[in-house]
Amino acid sequence: MEIVLTIHARRRMLERGILLTDIEMALLNPDIVEQLEQNRFKAVKSIKMKIIKVIYTVEHDRLIVITVA
Repeated sequence: MEIVLTIHARRRMLERGILLTDIEMALLNPDIVEQLEQNRFKAVKSIKMKIIKVIYTVEHDRLIVITVA
Protein backbone atom coordinates (compact mmCIF):
# COMPACT_ATOMS: atom_id res chain seq x y z
CA MET A 1 0.00 0.00 0.00
CA GLU A 2 1.35 3.43 -0.94
CA ILE A 3 2.03 5.97 1.83
CA VAL A 4 1.44 9.62 0.94
CA LEU A 5 2.49 12.48 3.25
CA THR A 6 0.64 15.78 3.32
CA ILE A 7 2.64 19.00 3.49
CA HIS A 8 1.47 19.41 7.08
CA ALA A 9 2.77 15.92 7.98
CA ARG A 10 6.15 16.67 6.37
CA ARG A 11 6.46 19.87 8.41
CA ARG A 12 5.64 18.05 11.63
CA MET A 13 8.23 15.36 10.79
CA LEU A 14 10.92 18.02 10.50
CA GLU A 15 9.81 19.88 13.64
CA ARG A 16 9.64 16.70 15.73
CA GLY A 17 12.58 14.75 14.31
CA ILE A 18 10.39 11.90 13.05
CA LEU A 19 11.82 9.80 10.24
CA LEU A 20 9.94 8.31 7.30
CA THR A 21 10.99 4.86 8.51
CA ASP A 22 9.32 5.64 11.88
CA ILE A 23 6.07 6.48 10.08
CA GLU A 24 6.29 3.35 7.96
CA MET A 25 6.83 1.19 11.05
CA ALA A 26 3.89 2.83 12.84
CA LEU A 27 1.58 2.30 9.88
CA LEU A 28 2.68 -1.18 8.86
CA ASN A 29 3.19 -2.68 12.33
CA PRO A 30 1.38 -0.50 14.90
CA ASP A 31 1.14 -1.26 18.60
CA ILE A 32 -2.33 0.31 18.66
CA VAL A 33 -4.78 1.59 16.03
CA GLU A 34 -7.71 3.78 17.06
CA GLN A 35 -10.53 4.90 14.79
CA LEU A 36 -11.02 8.63 15.33
CA GLU A 37 -13.74 9.38 12.78
CA GLN A 38 -15.45 7.49 10.00
CA ASN A 39 -12.32 7.22 7.83
CA ARG A 40 -9.61 8.68 10.08
CA PHE A 41 -7.29 6.60 12.24
CA LYS A 42 -4.43 6.97 14.72
CA ALA A 43 -1.58 4.44 14.62
CA VAL A 44 0.66 4.39 17.68
CA LYS A 45 4.09 2.74 17.81
CA SER A 46 6.85 2.71 20.41
CA ILE A 47 10.18 3.12 18.61
CA LYS A 48 13.50 3.52 20.41
CA MET A 49 11.89 4.71 23.67
CA LYS A 50 9.77 7.24 21.73
CA ILE A 51 6.03 7.05 21.04
CA ILE A 52 5.15 7.82 17.41
CA LYS A 53 1.55 8.78 16.61
CA VAL A 54 0.40 8.91 13.00
CA ILE A 55 -3.00 10.30 12.04
CA TYR A 56 -4.07 9.03 8.63
CA THR A 57 -6.92 8.24 6.31
CA VAL A 58 -7.33 5.54 3.68
CA GLU A 59 -8.18 6.45 0.09
CA HIS A 60 -8.29 3.67 -2.50
CA ASP A 61 -4.96 1.83 -2.05
CA ARG A 62 -3.19 4.71 -0.33
CA LEU A 63 -2.55 5.70 3.29
CA ILE A 64 -2.72 9.49 3.45
CA VAL A 65 -0.73 10.74 6.46
CA ILE A 66 -2.37 13.88 7.85
CA THR A 67 -0.05 14.58 10.78
CA VAL A 68 2.54 12.95 13.03
CA ALA A 69 3.53 13.42 16.66
